[in-house]
Amino acid sequence: GTFILPKRVILTLGDKKIEIPAEMIMPIGKGEPVIQIN
Repeated sequence: GTFILPKRVILTLGDKKIEIPAEMIMPIGKGEPVIQIN
């Protein structure tokens, strides 16, 4: 099967919007998360 990721993933945290390039999303879920927000 083939799937297409959007170029950017937008996270909404409260009133903040964070754009993350899809390339940074790929490794998430494999071991330690790539992006940690405290």
